[in-house]
Amino acid sequence: MLNNRYNPDLYYNSLYDAKLKLRKGNKSEALASFQEASAYNSKRSTPYYYIGQILEEFGQYDMALKKAVDVSPANTDRAIKLGKCFYELGNMKESKKYLLNASAMVQDSYDNHA
Repeated sequence: MLNNRYNPDLYYNSLYDAKLKLRKGNKSEALASFQEASAYNSKRSTPYYYIGQILEEFGQYDMALKKAVDVSPANTDRAIKLGKCFYELGNMKESKKYLLNASAMVQDSYDNHA
């Protein structure tokens, strides 16, 4: 059983291990290691990002969305991926909401740099 106290060594070791497995193409093993890292530090978004990516690649859009709820779509990429997951699940209303949000973020970024 994992301790609820944050241990940076365990978190970063699990994260490093997960990324190595992912680079080697061992997605199922990488998923388990990312989940372990998120258990060591649930406040960091990095493991959740990769968990969502892997679940999306596996076609498990409903599970990817459940994980995404923990990490808000604070950037364009996340909003697009959430929109895609909702689209794949046939929820056009939610898909449109996230894709329009992503579009607005791109427009804001453009306006701020123009």
